[in-house]
Formats: sequence, C-alpha cells, structure tokens
Amino acid sequence: MRTKHLRMAIVAVVVACMLTGCSSDKASKDGVVAKAQEISEDNNKSEIIKDETTEQKTEKSKETSDTLITDKTPRITKVGSEINGYIDLTQGEWVEFREEGGLSDEGVVAADQATTVTNSAIITMVTYDVDMDIDDMAKNGMAYCESTGAENVEGSRGTIGGYDCDKVYCVYPDYGRFLFTWYFKADDGYVHYIAAEFSADDTYVSELVESYNKDYAK
Repeated sequence: MRTKHLRMAIVAVVVACMLTGCSSDKASKDGVVAKAQEISEDNNKSEIIKDETTEQKTEKSKETSDTLITDKTPRITKVGSEINGYIDLTQGEWVEFREEGGLSDEGVVAADQATTVTNSAIITMVTYDVDMDIDDMAKNGMAYCESTGAENVEGSRGTIGGYDCDKVYCVYPDYGRFLFTWYFKADDGYVHYIAAEFSADDTYVSELVESYNKDYAK
C-alpha cells in the first residue's frame, strides 16, 4: 500500500462520511512529532527501506518517478489558489504536484498540491462544496487512520488562518510516514481540507501548514 493511496482514501472517506464512532478526544501533536524524531534518530526509515522486497522497491521507484522532477523543474515558494488559500513554503525545495490519477471530483471546488523535490513530503489542499460538519469529517479521518494501521492517532481543535479547525495526527511506522490533516469552514462557506504527509526528517512541514492564510498577500 503506497502512502499516496492513504491521502486519496482519506479524502474519499471524508466526502463519503461512511465511517463513524471514532473518538475525537483533545490531544497534542507533540507526541506524534516526538515519535517522528525518534524514528529519525533510530534510523528506522533506513531499516524499512532495507527490508523491502524487490517488488516493493520497484513500486517505490515508480511512485517517485511519477512527478518527473528534474533540476529544471520550477521551484515554488507558495502552494494554493484563491479558493484554497495559500501556504508559504519557506523551508525545503518544493515543486507543483498532481496526484497520479487525480483526486475524487465529488464536491471538489479546487485542489492544489506540492511536493518536495525528493518526494519526502507532500501538501494537499482541497476545497469542497458539501454540507458536512467538520467534527464528523475529523472523526471519519481518525477512524480511517486507525483502520489502516496508523499509530498515535490523535485529534484536537485549534485555529488555522484565523478559522476554527479540527486537526488529526497519525504515524504510519511501517512506512516511516506521518500524516497531519486540518478540517475547517472559511468565510466563503466552503469546507476546507489540508493534509501534510512527511517523513521523519521533514517535521517542519506541519509548521509550514500553520502559516496558512486565505489571502495571498499576507
């Protein structure tokens, strides 16, 4: 199972609202970040790569090549759009990215993605024109994470770009990947979803997302 399938599946689950009954107890992301740093220090990421079968290595290589990043690929310093809002990419080298096969079109008004040049981190921003409660969306996201082998699944409430939001954090130790998601409603009346998937060496990505602003100039 490739991690990009996790992002796309969570988006589908959020829209479908088919999973229920998940706890949304308030928690901090500190534990997940600490877990990420611990994995980095223990070199678990390297061990995972060493333990992959030849077939898995081929699949990983194919996924990495999907974006066709070269030295000439234009770098970007912001990701987003007028509808989605914007995130300043002040750390790392980033390029525009489109999920292979695309995202679900159901209720989608706008979608933007960016990846680091090494494919070690991906930010996904999606705006939906759907009548959904963000608490339910977050619960669905947590339930999906738990059902797909994630650990340290935690949820909390906070703000992003001045908007109240629900946040979900989880770690996939088998893949050395971390997935943080934000759910909120903006003044435009749309439901907004932001996901940050990153490796243990890229925990700064969650801080980048916290720079989110609906206004490009800010």
